[in-house]
Amino acid sequence: MVVLLALASVACGGPTREDYKAAATSAAAMADRDLHDRWVADRFVELARATSWAEWGPAATRITCEVDRASFFGQADPRTVSCVSSWVRQAGFDGELSDRIRAFDQIVRAHEWAGGAGSIAQPIDYYRQFRGRPDGPNRVYDASNLPGVGYSRQMGGTTDMGLAESWTEAGQPVLDHPEPSSDLFAHASGPNQHALITEQLTRHRYVMTLTVSTRQTYPTP
Repeated sequence: MVVLLALASVACGGPTREDYKAAATSAAAMADRDLHDRWVADRFVELARATSWAEWGPAATRITCEVDRASFFGQADPRTVSCVSSWVRQAGFDGELSDRIRAFDQIVRAHEWAGGAGSIAQPIDYYRQFRGRPDGPNRVYDASNLPGVGYSRQMGGTTDMGLAESWTEAGQPVLDHPEPSSDLFAHASGPNQHALITEQLTRHRYVMTLTVSTRQTYPTP
Protein backbone atom coordinates (compact mmCIF):
# COMPACT_ATOMS: atom_id res chain seq x y z
CA MET A 1 0.00 0.00 0.00
CA VAL A 2 2.85 2.40 0.86
CA VAL A 3 4.49 1.70 -2.52
CA LEU A 4 1.23 2.28 -4.38
CA LEU A 5 0.70 5.59 -2.59
CA ALA A 6 4.22 6.69 -3.39
CA LEU A 7 3.82 5.75 -7.08
CA ALA A 8 0.47 7.55 -7.24
CA SER A 9 2.03 10.69 -5.77
CA VAL A 10 4.84 10.64 -8.34
CA ALA A 11 2.42 10.01 -11.20
CA CYS A 12 0.23 12.93 -10.17
CA GLY A 13 3.14 15.26 -9.58
CA GLY A 14 2.48 15.42 -5.84
CA PRO A 15 4.93 15.09 -2.96
CA THR A 16 6.64 11.73 -2.52
CA ARG A 17 6.97 9.88 0.76
CA GLU A 18 10.51 11.17 1.01
CA ASP A 19 9.18 14.74 0.60
CA TYR A 20 6.86 14.20 3.54
CA LYS A 21 9.68 12.76 5.64
CA ALA A 22 11.81 15.78 4.72
CA ALA A 23 9.05 18.10 5.93
CA ALA A 24 8.81 16.23 9.24
CA THR A 25 12.55 16.62 9.82
CA SER A 26 13.02 20.06 8.24
CA ALA A 27 15.07 22.82 9.85
CA ALA A 28 11.84 24.60 10.80
CA ALA A 29 10.44 21.49 12.48
CA MET A 30 13.65 20.82 14.40
CA ALA A 31 13.90 24.46 15.51
CA ASP A 32 10.30 24.33 16.78
CA ARG A 33 11.00 21.15 18.74
CA ASP A 34 14.04 22.65 20.38
CA LEU A 35 12.10 25.79 21.33
CA HIS A 36 9.14 23.79 22.61
CA ASP A 37 11.40 21.43 24.60
CA ARG A 38 12.90 24.33 26.52
CA TRP A 39 9.55 26.08 27.07
CA VAL A 40 7.86 22.93 28.38
CA ALA A 41 10.82 22.10 30.63
CA ASP A 42 10.48 25.53 32.25
CA ARG A 43 6.73 25.04 32.76
CA PHE A 44 7.29 21.66 34.42
CA VAL A 45 9.86 23.25 36.75
CA GLU A 46 7.36 25.96 37.72
CA LEU A 47 4.68 23.40 38.58
CA ALA A 48 7.08 21.10 40.43
CA ARG A 49 8.34 23.95 42.63
CA ALA A 50 4.75 24.79 43.60
CA THR A 51 3.86 21.21 44.62
CA SER A 52 6.00 20.39 47.64
CA TRP A 53 3.62 17.51 48.42
CA ALA A 54 4.56 15.61 45.22
CA GLU A 55 7.62 13.58 44.17
CA TRP A 56 8.30 14.39 40.52
CA GLY A 57 9.87 11.95 38.11
CA PRO A 58 11.79 12.68 34.89
CA ALA A 59 10.06 13.87 31.73
CA ALA A 60 9.52 11.85 28.56
CA THR A 61 9.04 13.19 25.04
CA ARG A 62 6.98 11.63 22.26
CA ILE A 63 6.72 13.02 18.70
CA THR A 64 4.78 11.56 15.77
CA CYS A 65 4.17 13.01 12.30
CA GLU A 66 1.53 12.06 9.73
CA VAL A 67 0.66 13.16 6.21
CA ASP A 68 -2.30 15.56 6.10
CA ARG A 69 -5.13 14.46 3.86
CA ALA A 70 -8.02 16.35 2.29
CA SER A 71 -10.94 17.05 4.62
CA PHE A 72 -13.56 16.31 1.95
CA PHE A 73 -13.89 13.88 -0.95
CA GLY A 74 -12.64 15.44 -4.17
CA GLN A 75 -10.60 18.07 -2.37
CA ALA A 76 -6.85 18.21 -3.08
CA ASP A 77 -4.50 17.07 -0.32
CA PRO A 78 -2.82 20.04 1.40
CA ARG A 79 0.70 18.63 0.79
CA THR A 80 1.63 19.17 4.42
CA VAL A 81 2.71 17.12 7.42
CA SER A 82 1.32 17.55 10.94
CA CYS A 83 3.44 16.64 13.93
CA VAL A 84 2.12 16.10 17.44
CA SER A 85 4.64 16.61 20.23
CA SER A 86 3.89 15.46 23.77
CA TRP A 87 5.88 15.88 26.96
CA VAL A 88 4.89 13.62 29.85
CA ARG A 89 5.86 13.86 33.49
CA GLN A 90 4.59 11.96 36.56
CA ALA A 91 4.36 12.98 40.19
CA GLY A 92 3.68 10.59 43.06
CA PHE A 93 1.73 11.88 46.07
CA ASP A 94 -0.34 10.93 49.11
CA GLY A 95 -3.29 12.46 50.93
CA GLU A 96 -6.89 12.81 49.74
CA LEU A 97 -7.20 12.75 45.95
CA SER A 98 -9.97 15.35 45.81
CA ASP A 99 -7.92 17.77 47.94
CA ARG A 100 -4.88 17.32 45.69
CA ILE A 101 -6.93 17.85 42.52
CA ARG A 102 -8.32 21.11 43.92
CA ALA A 103 -4.89 22.27 45.09
CA PHE A 104 -3.23 21.50 41.76
CA ASP A 105 -6.02 23.26 39.88
CA GLN A 106 -5.24 26.44 41.81
CA ILE A 107 -1.52 26.03 41.10
CA VAL A 108 -2.03 25.50 37.38
CA ARG A 109 -4.32 28.51 37.04
CA ALA A 110 -1.88 30.66 39.01
CA HIS A 111 0.72 29.80 36.36
CA GLU A 112 -1.41 31.15 33.49
CA TRP A 113 -3.04 27.93 32.30
CA ALA A 114 -6.76 28.30 31.52
CA GLY A 115 -9.44 25.67 32.04
CA GLY A 116 -13.20 25.35 32.31
CA ALA A 117 -14.75 26.75 35.47
CA GLY A 118 -16.04 23.33 36.58
CA SER A 119 -13.39 21.13 34.98
CA ILE A 120 -12.36 19.39 38.21
CA ALA A 121 -15.89 18.79 39.48
CA GLN A 122 -16.53 15.68 37.39
CA PRO A 123 -13.49 13.58 38.40
CA ILE A 124 -13.96 14.54 42.05
CA ASP A 125 -17.64 13.60 41.95
CA TYR A 126 -17.04 10.35 40.04
CA TYR A 127 -14.36 9.29 42.52
CA ARG A 128 -16.74 9.87 45.41
CA GLN A 129 -19.57 7.94 43.74
CA PHE A 130 -17.88 5.03 41.99
CA ARG A 131 -14.59 4.21 43.71
CA GLY A 132 -14.44 0.52 44.63
CA ARG A 133 -17.24 -0.62 42.32
CA PRO A 134 -16.51 -3.62 40.05
CA ASP A 135 -15.01 -2.50 36.74
CA GLY A 136 -14.19 -5.49 34.60
CA PRO A 137 -12.43 -8.78 35.42
CA ASN A 138 -10.47 -8.57 38.67
CA ARG A 139 -10.62 -4.76 38.79
CA VAL A 140 -12.55 -2.09 40.62
CA TYR A 141 -13.15 1.54 39.71
CA ASP A 142 -10.31 3.75 40.94
CA ALA A 143 -8.43 6.94 40.07
CA SER A 144 -7.22 5.52 36.74
CA ASN A 145 -10.84 5.41 35.49
CA LEU A 146 -11.57 9.07 36.14
CA PRO A 147 -12.10 11.58 33.33
CA GLY A 148 -9.04 13.78 33.11
CA VAL A 149 -8.74 17.54 33.42
CA GLY A 150 -7.55 19.77 30.59
CA TYR A 151 -6.00 23.23 30.45
CA SER A 152 -4.58 25.40 27.68
CA ARG A 153 -2.06 28.17 27.25
CA GLN A 154 -0.31 29.98 24.42
CA MET A 155 3.43 29.99 23.98
CA GLY A 156 4.70 33.30 22.66
CA GLY A 157 1.18 34.34 21.69
CA THR A 158 1.15 32.05 18.63
CA THR A 159 1.52 28.39 19.63
CA ASP A 160 -1.33 26.62 21.41
CA MET A 161 -0.27 24.26 24.19
CA GLY A 162 -2.56 21.82 25.95
CA LEU A 163 -2.08 20.39 29.44
CA ALA A 164 -3.84 17.15 30.38
CA GLU A 165 -3.96 15.77 33.92
CA SER A 166 -4.84 12.19 34.88
CA TRP A 167 -4.23 9.88 37.85
CA THR A 168 -3.33 6.32 38.80
CA GLU A 169 -3.97 4.66 42.16
CA ALA A 170 -2.04 2.01 44.06
CA GLY A 171 -3.63 -1.37 44.77
CA GLN A 172 -4.23 -2.70 41.24
CA PRO A 173 -2.02 -3.48 38.24
CA VAL A 174 -1.25 -0.31 36.28
CA LEU A 175 -3.22 -0.09 33.05
CA ASP A 176 -1.28 -0.17 29.80
CA HIS A 177 -0.11 3.14 28.33
CA PRO A 178 0.42 2.47 24.61
CA GLU A 179 3.20 4.48 23.01
CA PRO A 180 2.25 6.65 20.00
CA SER A 181 3.58 5.38 16.69
CA SER A 182 3.91 6.47 13.08
CA ASP A 183 5.36 4.85 9.96
CA LEU A 184 6.39 8.31 8.68
CA PHE A 185 8.26 9.83 11.62
CA ALA A 186 8.36 8.98 15.32
CA HIS A 187 10.69 9.97 18.13
CA ALA A 188 10.68 8.94 21.79
CA SER A 189 12.99 9.81 24.66
CA GLY A 190 12.81 9.45 28.41
CA PRO A 191 11.49 6.69 30.69
CA ASN A 192 8.74 4.22 29.92
CA GLN A 193 5.53 5.63 31.36
CA HIS A 194 4.10 2.32 32.56
CA ALA A 195 7.31 1.33 34.36
CA LEU A 196 7.71 4.74 36.00
CA ILE A 197 4.14 4.82 37.32
CA THR A 198 4.49 1.29 38.67
CA GLU A 199 7.69 2.24 40.48
CA GLN A 200 6.25 5.44 41.96
CA LEU A 201 3.22 3.59 43.29
CA THR A 202 5.53 1.53 45.52
CA ARG A 203 6.06 4.73 47.54
CA HIS A 204 2.84 6.71 47.05
CA ARG A 205 -0.89 6.13 47.00
CA TYR A 206 -1.41 8.10 43.79
CA VAL A 207 0.49 9.18 40.70
CA MET A 208 -0.51 12.24 38.69
CA THR A 209 0.39 12.22 35.00
CA LEU A 210 0.77 15.55 33.21
CA THR A 211 0.92 15.70 29.43
CA VAL A 212 1.74 18.92 27.59
CA SER A 213 1.07 18.70 23.86
CA THR A 214 1.01 20.76 20.70
CA ARG A 215 0.33 20.18 17.01
CA GLN A 216 2.37 21.85 14.28
CA THR A 217 2.02 21.68 10.49
CA TYR A 218 4.87 21.90 7.97
CA PRO A 219 4.82 22.18 4.14
CA THR A 220 6.60 19.75 1.86
CA PRO A 221 9.67 21.01 -0.03
